Amino acid sequence: MSLPALTDSTSSSVIGADLTPKQRALAEHLVSSNDTVADAAEATGISRGYAYKTVAREDFARYLHARVSETFGVASGRALHTLLSLLEADSEGVRLRAAADILDRAGHKPVEKKAVALRGHVTVDIAW
Repeated sequence: MSLPALTDSTSSSVIGADLTPKQRALAEHLVSSNDTVADAAEATGISRGYAYKTVAREDFARYLHARVSETFGVASGRALHTLLSLLEADSEGVRLRAAADILDRAGHKPVEKKAVALRGHVTVDIAW
């Protein structure tokens, strides 16, 4: 499956515009699998040498990064749904951890308190 180039939201440039369909397929395979570059090359029908040269390209790295970000964006909705569903779990411990995680991610993480112990002598001289 040949994937389209991506538009950079910070400029008018198109990420991956100079990549071939096989290079885009290599990127997609790397994003969607746990394969090495060599295995991804074989799966997409390109030589290992060509795959390694492609992976070294800056425009390929930008395209791969954009694909990874897009994939995380899609998966984050599922992850949120999973966390929310854990709030209804039978186990009180699971519900508590899910609630704490949701609150932490929403910016309501409790302040961490640390105890500091000093040894030795401290002299304070306040002159009026």
